[in-house]
Amino acid sequence: MEFVLYLLYLVAAVAAAAGAWRDFEKAGKPGWVVLVPVYNAVVLVEIVGKPVWWAVMLFLPCAQVPVFAIVAYVVWGDRLLKVFAGWLGGFWLGLTLLAVLLAPMVVSAVLVCIELAKKFGKERGYGVGLALLPPVFFPMLGFGTDRFANGARSPRIVYHD
Repeated sequence: MEFVLYLLYLVAAVAAAAGAWRDFEKAGKPGWVVLVPVYNAVVLVEIVGKPVWWAVMLFLPCAQVPVFAIVAYVVWGDRLLKVFAGWLGGFWLGLTLLAVLLAPMVVSAVLVCIELAKKFGKERGYGVGLALLPPVFFPMLGFGTDRFANGARSPRIVYHD
């Protein structure tokens, strides 16, 4: 059973990478960039026309943990931990902190993907799909007929009988 799950994960990862590879090529960037972990985020925010520091937003929990810890200790000290532990208990405290730390990363990923979808002439909902279901939406965008139009809407072709 575990082998099947690993195989499904591998198929999903390859599909997302192949689709993103084609998306990057359509945007005029080299496709191999998708395979380089941090550099691909830098190039992605460059494609969507955002400043490079937006790439940091995609890894925000990594940057936010030490900052949050320092600010919480300096400002509130031990009172913060006692209050949270009293309200939520150990499991719920961890779950709440995880949600607080991951929310900015998810929101920034959705915003970047919405901008990417707009660059290909797609709607916002497609951008949300890019962020939440990359193995499905990146190949659809990469191997589809959509072109990188830098935000311009693709003309709709209407066929008449």
